[in-house]
Amino acid sequence: MGLGLPAAIYTEVVTLLEDISSGKVVCDATVDGICVMPQACSSYTSFSSYTFLFNFTSSSANYMRVPLATFATNVKGSGGAAQCNIEITYLSPDNTQSSNVILGGMFFQEMFGVFTNDHNTDPVT
Repeated sequence: MGLGLPAAIYTEVVTLLEDISSGKVVCDATVDGICVMPQACSSYTSFSSYTFLFNFTSSSANYMRVPLATFATNVKGSGGAAQCNIEITYLSPDNTQSSNVILGGMFFQEMFGVFTNDHNTDPVT
């Protein structure tokens, strides 16, 4: 999964995708549904300017921006031409996690962690 969004945020993102694709985006608002834009992701010039701001603490100084493009992949469409799949999933209001944003595997593939091991005297390699 790419990104699970509660209903209100999902609707806002779909509106942005409609702007980017001149209304040609098709979104499937079902479990594991995605949004599809009819051309390759690189053909949407304003696509890279959209980001999500995640704040993990009560301090507004501690945040992270994640580009919407993190959740985009080029695939071959039915006619063989590239299309852009946006891996965002609608979280139903009936879902117990519907008020949360769920970061899936596509997000974590773009990140790496650095840890300090305070239980071992050997250097981390």
